[in-house]
Amino acid sequence: VLIIREKLAELYESEEQWSKAAQMLSGIDLDSGI
Repeated sequence: VLIIREKLAELYESEEQWSKAAQMLSGIDLDSGI
């Protein structure tokens, strides 16, 4: 359980980076789709 919580903590810490990366990827997908 501690290991899982540690991993979740790391994900939450990098949540902003993941959201930014997702926005960049989604933007590229939309551009390529058009």
